[in-house]
Amino acid sequence: MMNKNAIVYLFLIFMLLVPQGVKAQNCDIIEEEIITLREPVYKTPMVWGSSYGGDGLDQIVDMVAAFKDGDEDGVIIAGNYTADEKDQVLKPFLARIDNRGKLAWEKHEEGSHLKTVKRLIKLKDGYAVLGDVRVSGKGNGFYIATYSKTGDRLTYKPVFVSGVSLDAAGFVETKDGKGFIVAARSTTKTDEEKSEAVLYRVNKSGNIIWHRKYSPGLKTSFNNIQPFRVGEYIMSGEIEQADGRMAAWLMSIDEDGALGWQRQYPRGSKSSLDVVRLLKGGAMIASGTVQPFKGTKKSGWVVKLDGTGTVLWQRYYSGDYRYEAKNVIAEEDGRFSVLLDAYPVPSRKQKAERPKGHSSLLTLSPRGYLLNVESFSDGQHAHGLQYIKGSKDKRIVAGTIQGTLPDGMDEDDIATYVFDGWIFAATSLEPYQDPCGDVY
Repeated sequence: MMNKNAIVYLFLIFMLLVPQGVKAQNCDIIEEEIITLREPVYKTPMVWGSSYGGDGLDQIVDMVAAFKDGDEDGVIIAGNYTADEKDQVLKPFLARIDNRGKLAWEKHEEGSHLKTVKRLIKLKDGYAVLGDVRVSGKGNGFYIATYSKTGDRLTYKPVFVSGVSLDAAGFVETKDGKGFIVAARSTTKTDEEKSEAVLYRVNKSGNIIWHRKYSPGLKTSFNNIQPFRVGEYIMSGEIEQADGRMAAWLMSIDEDGALGWQRQYPRGSKSSLDVVRLLKGGAMIASGTVQPFKGTKKSGWVVKLDGTGTVLWQRYYSGDYRYEAKNVIAEEDGRFSVLLDAYPVPSRKQKAERPKGHSSLLTLSPRGYLLNVESFSDGQHAHGLQYIKGSKDKRIVAGTIQGTLPDGMDEDDIATYVFDGWIFAATSLEPYQDPCGDVY
């Protein structure tokens, strides 16, 4: 009779030999799983890829699908730039990239004070940008600017609140189209360590209609606000608990800012959620980060929730890098596509190898099994900050590339002008048929 140790060894050998895809055919739902990712292999094919920039810094922060112009669609990118290596004042830009990855037009705004883009959304007849603005004598506020389909700025409305410093997080257009709801983080000069999650409803003239403050914890912060069910919006962020841990936080409101429901998700020493997507049947999929213990590397986090925020399953992605799950998209066939960004973590082993900052597209089955990993990088380092679906189901990622590392320059103290925008289109996913049936 075989002893217990031999059985364990045979099981381990079997697990090592079984291809990854076979595991994905398992129809059980594992509620929680930690996946250790291997060192990336940068051989993934692209439809197109390019850098975007001039003589200074250029960073793509957000991206939306463009309006069609004849047979062209493409994407609109928004971000921050400096004019040259001597310029230290960040300013916003808007540009259109066509469906072949070529620049169609770009609009750079001038200014003497800092003004940075945080979010970009598509309107009925153009685009809107939310950003931070800093003006001497007024402090830190946020602004909303609207643009035509061809990138011409139509309106610019800054919002400052006396005695308060505001850090923009996200915004949505109101259902009536007459204004926006802005999610932000608020701090005061008297207590800069304490942050509060705040919402402002502003009209198209920039006037504040109402203001709501949500501070059930010692410290609260919104990362994003997104349309949810009809007449509802959902905020994602983090909240400090009584034990000092930062827990991920979801909260829903109606058009008037009235609280619908809220849930906290403590994980490790710190957890945070950014993107939330509503699924067929009322469930949700969300992405963010988890730090297991203080001083440890962050892990990317993807969690599926029911309509009231109860966890159905969750996945943590860890390894030799610091991982952040920047975005998640629900595919029509029930799969999930995750943008996972990776930052090198200094170590004795890695310093000789000079590991690259990179981004990966993970494909998950409807039950959360990892089906595929595709990794991308360029230059010395590259980081994907936004991910959308383009025409013909191309997967488009945009962010920042560190194009050069001059001899003798400390990679931890690099001049900003070596950074450019980074954008590429990955191939569309292969057709998929869920062998386990419909679960979404």
